[in-house]
Amino acid sequence: MQSLTTQILTTRDELAMLRARWLDLLARRPAPSPFAGPAWFEGYLDHKLDADSFWLVVVAWRGTEVVGVLPLVPCEDRARTLRVPGEYFTHDGPPVLLPGSECEVLRRLAAAAFATHPDIIRIAIAGLREGTALCEELRHLPRGVMRRDGEGARIVVDGTIDELHGRIGKNMWRNLRKASNRIARECGGDCLL
Repeated sequence: MQSLTTQILTTRDELAMLRARWLDLLARRPAPSPFAGPAWFEGYLDHKLDADSFWLVVVAWRGTEVVGVLPLVPCEDRARTLRVPGEYFTHDGPPVLLPGSECEVLRRLAAAAFATHPDIIRIAIAGLREGTALCEELRHLPRGVMRRDGEGARIVVDGTIDELHGRIGKNMWRNLRKASNRIARECGGDCLL
């Protein structure tokens, strides 16, 4: 098996050359989301970012085959953070990864983004379900952000979950649970903090 290589795209011309291969990879995914494709990303660039705004697409290759695509834009509410673009109704698009090698590819895509931009301390990736191997993989990256969705809640975790537990004491966890319970009572629904 050939080793993985990565490429960073930063121009519209490079993006246009990748388009067909990105679509091919997306078609290999079970239930591919239109929000994870090149048309969504190009529309996002056209309508949400200024012409001179920074963005990049990290691509993983195995030989001549594209096995991963991770489009990234600056996160408006967090300094030194990149995120997969999206809107509130999409919970951001997940990265497009070849089925069967998701963890390896995601690790390489994130590493390439961090190596290219050492000033970036976080990458926000959403659209991944709790309990999946990809969520576990995110917990073990040296830097990064995991945003949970599905329940409607978003939780940002810097570093590994064990590091977070070390920074936040038992009293803080109790207070978070109390706040979650109160919000649930006030709103008449579940609230996961």
